[in-house]
Formats: sequence, C-alpha cells, structure tokens
Amino acid sequence: MKPLSQIIWKQVPLAVVIASGVFLVLMGGLLLFNQAQGKVAGLVQSTELVRLHEELRQRPQDEALKQRIRKLDLQLRQNSFTELRISHNGTRAMIVVTVLFLASAHLARKQRQKLPDPLAWGPRRPAEENRTRLKTQYAVAAMFGVAAVAAVGTSFQAVRIPPPPVPVQFTAIRFPTSAEMRENWPAFRGFDGSGFREASAIPATWNVASGQGIRWKTEVPLPGMSSPILWTNALFLTGANAQSNVVYRFDADSGKLVWATTLRLTGSKMPEPKVLEDTGLAAPTPVTDGQRIYAIFANAEVAALDFSGKQIWCRHLGPLDNTYGHASSLAIYQDRLLVQLDQGEATSKLLALNSSTGQELWQTPRPIACSWASPIVIEVAGKPQLVTCGQPWVIGYNPLDGAELWRVNGLDSSELAPSPVSAGGKVIASNPGGFVLAIRPDGQGDVTTNNVAWKTDAGVPSVSSPASDGKRLFLLTGEGQFTCLDPETGQVKWSHDFADEFYSSPVIGGNRVIIVSRKGVAHVVENADQFRELSQSELGENCNATPVPDRQCLYLRGGKHLFCLAESAPVAVNRPKD
Repeated sequence: MKPLSQIIWKQVPLAVVIASGVFLVLMGGLLLFNQAQGKVAGLVQSTELVRLHEELRQRPQDEALKQRIRKLDLQLRQNSFTELRISHNGTRAMIVVTVLFLASAHLARKQRQKLPDPLAWGPRRPAEENRTRLKTQYAVAAMFGVAAVAAVGTSFQAVRIPPPPVPVQFTAIRFPTSAEMRENWPAFRGFDGSGFREASAIPATWNVASGQGIRWKTEVPLPGMSSPILWTNALFLTGANAQSNVVYRFDADSGKLVWATTLRLTGSKMPEPKVLEDTGLAAPTPVTDGQRIYAIFANAEVAALDFSGKQIWCRHLGPLDNTYGHASSLAIYQDRLLVQLDQGEATSKLLALNSSTGQELWQTPRPIACSWASPIVIEVAGKPQLVTCGQPWVIGYNPLDGAELWRVNGLDSSELAPSPVSAGGKVIASNPGGFVLAIRPDGQGDVTTNNVAWKTDAGVPSVSSPASDGKRLFLLTGEGQFTCLDPETGQVKWSHDFADEFYSSPVIGGNRVIIVSRKGVAHVVENADQFRELSQSELGENCNATPVPDRQCLYLRGGKHLFCLAESAPVAVNRPKD
C-alpha cells in the first residue's frame, strides 16, 4: 500500500488544476459580463449626457444645464475608471493563475504516467530518494510562494485615475433666428421651402430688350440648374462643368461678381457622373446659415465656404448613382447640414453633417427608390421635423438624430421630383401622375390610414414644387396647368392652362405670384381666390431656376445670366472678368 503522504502529494497538482480552472472560468465570465454591460464605455455612450448636450445646443446660455453636464461628466469618468481598474486587475490575476494552471496540469499529467518496473532499477538508494523528494517539495513551495506574492501584489495595484477634469468651457453656438431666416432667402424656395415671402416686390412687367425694369444683368460663367439664394446683399449660386465645381457670390445691389471659388478636394478626384442635360452637374440649390454657404454637386462633392469665398471643408459622399443625376437641394437645421441621397432602396439614405467640420453626425437608411425631391425643415408643436418625399413614402424625421417620426405610403411615381411644402398645418406631397396628398404631421409610425387629411388629382405637379402662403396652395404642372387650392380642404379655387413647359417652381411675393416657363416667359398673377393674370414678360433666354423675391426687386437666373428685376430701373450689364 502506498504511504498516505505520497497519495496526497499526487493529488495536489490535480486539485490546483481544478481550483485554478474554476477561478479562470469565473473571472472570465465576470469580465465578459462587465464588457457586455458596456460600463467601460459608459462615458461616451451615456444617452443622458447626449440628451443634455442637445438641450445645450438650444439653450447655450443655461448655466444650470452646464453645471448638470459637468457633474454628470465627472461621475461617468469616475465610474469608467473604476470599471477599468477592475478589468485590468482581473486580467493580471488571470494571467498569473493561467501560468499556475498550466504548470499544475503538466505536473499532474506527468504523475499519472505509467511508471517503469522498479526491479530494473537495481538496489534502492534511500538517501538519494530523500534528497530528490525534498528538492521537489521546495520547488513546489517556491512556485506557490511566487504565485501568492504575484496575486497579492496584483490585487493591490490600481489604475492611476487622472485628476478631476478641468471644467468644460462652453462657447455659445450662434444659430440664425427664425426671424433672420425669414428675412432672407437662405435655401431652395425660401427658409422653410414654402416659396413665400410676404414683404417682397414682384415686378409686374419688364423688357430685356429696352432695359425697362432690368436693374442689372450679369453673365454667369458656368451653367447650372441651381436657383439663387440670398442673405442680406449677397447672392449665391453654383455652376459646373466636367473639370470644375464652382460657387459664386454676386453683389445683390450692383450684380458684380464678388468671387468665384472652385472646390478643392484632397485625394483622388471623383469620376464625372452620367447626367442628363435637363439636370446637369449643378442642379441642387445651395443653402446658407448666414455664416457659411454649403453646396453639393452631381459628382457628390459637398463643401462649406465662408462669405469671403474661403473653402472651410470639402468632402465627397459618392459616387452617386442616379438616373438623371443628383438634384436634391440641401437643407440646414442649427449646426446640421441635411443631405437627402435617394439612389434606390439598397443605397438611399439621409445624412447630417456637422456644418463646421463636414463630419457625419448621423446617417439613416431610407427604403426609397431614386428621387429628385428636396427635404424641408418645419416646426410641429414647437419641435423641428425634417420632411422628405421619395417613392413610396413621405417621411418625417427628427433632424437632431435622424430618428423616423412618421411615414405615409402614397407616392407610387418612379420619377418623383416635386418637393414637399408645409401649408395650413399640413404637409403637402405631390405624386406625379397620381394625387396630391395633405398630411397631418403629428402622428407616429405608419399613419397612412389616419393622417391623410385630403387628396386630389387636380393640377398634380410633375417637376415644379408647390408654393403656399398658408391661405392658398399653388400647383404647377409640367405642361403649364396652374391651380390654386384651399390648403385646409383641398378644394380647387381656380385653374388656368398656360400651355407651356415649366420646371421652375411658383413663388409668392405679397399679393402676387410668379411662374416662369422653360422658354423664359414669366407670368405674374394675383394672389387671390379668383384668377387674374397681371402681366406677361420675356426673359430673352431659357429658365429652369426658381425666382428669389426681395423687398424691392426679384432675382432670377436664366440660362446664361443672373437678373435683378424691378418695377422700373435702367439696365446695367455686367460681364465676368477674364
């Protein structure tokens, strides 16, 4: 029979293997659980901190809110470093115990091997056996001692936590007020995409040949379908050819070209997209926040410039694959530049870029086919909504984070170009070849069944976007059928056929409405419940851009020139410098 001490000695390595194995499983599970809970990343993933920062964007002077953010930031940092210390120490302990586990497993395996025949060893040597046994016991004791010292030392080590962060200094972000946006014309069809400006002057007649009503006329160096935008006395528009994408600034008072900036994109140049002549390379209208101008082109280059023409940033979002070429104009809300890229259900998306840096803030996939409509930002119950149109959905989003708020299924046209408009508390969406829908934008989820207030097949636009002053809704078909409706009920007030081709959208200025055909024939009608045409004038060149009404004049881009039209003014012709 074997001595008891020999039996115990042979069982020790196996016991160490089992104990260390259990420790490794438990510690590994604890670390994995800690990782799954995301505690180490709590500082950057705190939804509460994100929410407070969003509130601060809207209330940059709120000192109490700043203090809450600093307090929460410090708490999250402390929690994060505590979890990090646990993770580091647990990992170190696992390394030590893993070494112990491997050594004990090796020793246990050796002891379980079949021993050779002792009779072949010759006469026993007790003294030598005692020395070997003592050496082995000392070696094992030393191994346990080293492991114990390492484990104890590891348990007392701590991650050095940095000192409390210096209080964050918040710089108030300057966003234009609603009144400032309304005072200017910062985007396609105005600040809210309604095509309406109350305090404006739309001239009744002009004559390009004689100069009557032409305040100035300036040649635009490069072609483009984009419409002008206006901020105080600065007019901006874009032009492009196969070599260059250019943003222009004109002086609104004199028509002089102030600067022309060609976009400079570092890295390889994007390939020239395939576009139709009706769309061109500079179809989207730029947008401004009063500090910078933002422009996008058909090759997916998007950029920000300051009012002196200096490029702040430039990046590409493509390549874009769109049947006719990219034509959706940009929108802006606070510090978010909003980009609608509809290229097919697999790749359509909505983007928000940081207006200061061009970095992506959020991206939302869209179940949308190709479209050429532009997004608008409206206010519903005191909260912003970003509204888009694309087959088959009209969708409302939160412009702060891209979350979808509601959707309506009602756009089955495969060639959807008209943009939505807000009229009488409703979103008006056009489905070419089908109906015009009026949607209450106060629902959640799919509200197709409950939130469509009315629909009509009268005067449905195919390219031009609707315009509304809140009292009347104006629709213009591509063939020249001009219709006025009640936005509350959808009832037709009047309709008139101008029998011409139109791409430009109607614009309302005070008590007048202007539409301009592709041939450059402008019709001015009265903004009233009965149809009355006030005048008809010819621009002398083709026109696809939407006019910009100002307090004393009207700005209009033709095929070759930018015009300033007034009731009565001498002509001034400006040509670009060589």
